[in-house]
Amino acid sequence: MNFKNVIKQIVAVTISAITIILCGCGSATKIDYESAETFEAALNNGENLEGKTVRFIALELRPQSAFGYNIFAGEHLNFVSTENPGVEAGDIVTVKVTKIQSILGSWIIRYEKISSKKNKSNSNYSNNQNSTGDNTKTVVENTVTIVDNTVSAADNRLSAILNIKNGECGLTIKNDSDVFLKNNDYFDVVESWYLKDSFTKSLVIKVLGKKNAVINSSAILYDGSDNVIDKESDKIVIAEGRYNYFEFTKFGNDEIVKADISASVEPITEKYKNEFDAVTMEKCNVSDGELFVTIKQAADKIDDSGRLKFLLYKNGNLVGTDTEYLYSTNLNGKGSSDVVSIWIYGIDCDTVEFIYQISPYIF
Repeated sequence: MNFKNVIKQIVAVTISAITIILCGCGSATKIDYESAETFEAALNNGENLEGKTVRFIALELRPQSAFGYNIFAGEHLNFVSTENPGVEAGDIVTVKVTKIQSILGSWIIRYEKISSKKNKSNSNYSNNQNSTGDNTKTVVENTVTIVDNTVSAADNRLSAILNIKNGECGLTIKNDSDVFLKNNDYFDVVESWYLKDSFTKSLVIKVLGKKNAVINSSAILYDGSDNVIDKESDKIVIAEGRYNYFEFTKFGNDEIVKADISASVEPITEKYKNEFDAVTMEKCNVSDGELFVTIKQAADKIDDSGRLKFLLYKNGNLVGTDTEYLYSTNLNGKGSSDVVSIWIYGIDCDTVEFIYQISPYIF
């Protein structure tokens, strides 16, 4: 036996193995967002995160939610799939995002799982395997009464206290002196709804614009004991003669009984007037729990951070909302069209109202 050749072969095999290991290390997955918090912040800024990778802690598992197998990763973050992803509450999960939707203030995120590993301190998380997770949207009859309203023209701020009581669905104005959300210079309230399920509670307020403006609003939400249970914000663009809506959503079991809302107003110039109808809805249909909406580009240029907002009705009552972003579509010029898919499993609707909104962050 030629020991010199054997040694050479062993060395060659060893070098090859080291090379393979090094190559494997070099192909490690790049993490675009190292936490749920940074990922959600980017979502709220209107960034296109489809195709990005994110690492998060699975706070709770909701295998029977209306959206599918739901990994709850934060107050507004729901990573959903049609199959059991094989993770436990408390695990550190890495995924590649494939589709993002905004439904009733909640981010519904479809993904491809990359990896998961145990978190040493996972005792505070919940494997909610027996939870029904029923997310079917229902309209709760209510009356929203506006009281103690003030408006200050000096700083362009509107404020009000809204009390939510059981009763007839709609908005009751106490008297003509009420200025928020009624009788201000920028919009009139058309209708309001209180939507709830086992997972979310939402106050939705539809308005008709009187002047072009950006409205940056926030709502402090209270329970029946007058305790603060959440604070939410919504920034929308109001266009003269066009509808839009405010939406304030909290998660959990606590009912919203009162909302203290304030808003700052920033008028916008006429240069954007022709962009308010830049995208139109052509038709829609429902199939297998998804709403398919055909949209069309009606302007030469559009901002890909614009928002496609939808109000879903059944027999005239609001049963759901949804927000999509232009960056997720394939509109590529005036006259081009595309189809937006909206996951509405468990939501029975017969009417869809479409609102195209310019991004409130371009001003």
